[in-house]
Amino acid sequence: MLWNELRGLHFSVDSNPWLLMGDFNAVRRLNERSNPENFDYTAAASFNSCVADIAIDDLPAKVKSALDDFHSFSGLSPNLQKSAVYYSGVSSELKVLLEAILPIPQGHLPVRRPVELGHEISWAIHHVKKKGFSSALYKLAMAGTVYYIWKARNDSVFCNKRYSTDAIFDMIVKDVRDRASSWRKFGKSSANLALCRA
Repeated sequence: MLWNELRGLHFSVDSNPWLLMGDFNAVRRLNERSNPENFDYTAAASFNSCVADIAIDDLPAKVKSALDDFHSFSGLSPNLQKSAVYYSGVSSELKVLLEAILPIPQGHLPVRRPVELGHEISWAIHHVKKKGFSSALYKLAMAGTVYYIWKARNDSVFCNKRYSTDAIFDMIVKDVRDRASSWRKFGKSSANLALCRA
């Protein structure tokens, strides 16, 4: 039977990452059937047992669950045509597989690699002249970075209190995110929200 074959495959790949795709001619939940009267509880239980045994996640179901959570928390209905996916730390092969499953285009953030502070300031003087959200966010991040590094230096010298690099970074990110999230003069576009969460 297919489920036992998948269990055997799971043991053969051990702890290596793997992706399972296909039409198994089976469903896991009642709401996946167009006609609930045709739902086979025994078959669904066997399928669910196999999924649990081989320790895989049902990616489409996870995406649907995340979208449902978004709707319940925000009251907004997700619009896939206006949505974008932002990848980080994902191989190009996995990205291709995810794009085949998710009918959502990939978004791109205006991200640059950090440089030495003097060069960063020179770059900012010449490039951050606009009045849009990304420019305002950059200025806020730059001001927050200077402030928290200065504060950490003063706390170290005068209060004998030291912060790790990660702690300083977390303070900057939290402050910038909190302040940017409270702005009312900019629209809440998906790109602006993605920049706040980056």
